[in-house]
Amino acid sequence: MFKKSLFEEFVPERGSVIAEIACGHESSVDRVSRLIDIVSKSQTDLIKFQIFLTHERAKKGEREWDIFQRLVFGEKDWSTIVERCRDAGLRVLADVDGYES
Repeated sequence: MFKKSLFEEFVPERGSVIAEIACGHESSVDRVSRLIDIVSKSQTDLIKFQIFLTHERAKKGEREWDIFQRLVFGEKDWSTIVERCRDAGLRVLADVDGYES
């Protein structure tokens, strides 16, 4: 038998809570690990991140460039984060900005 997709499991009667991390990790793998631990102890199994490259969100020289530049994780970090989520029994959702991200 096929396992239902994540979206097939969303039903209005049950409701779903998504732990939106967004950029609350401040580009720290240690901080995001602590957030994953907190979420894994909650009553949700869904965690959501924002994945982007700085040049896909801002133009160099603008104020936003510096902000987003400080929040970027590399591919290796994202692999570690997703693996940590899965080990904690969490399902990962992501907003991905841009084609390269």
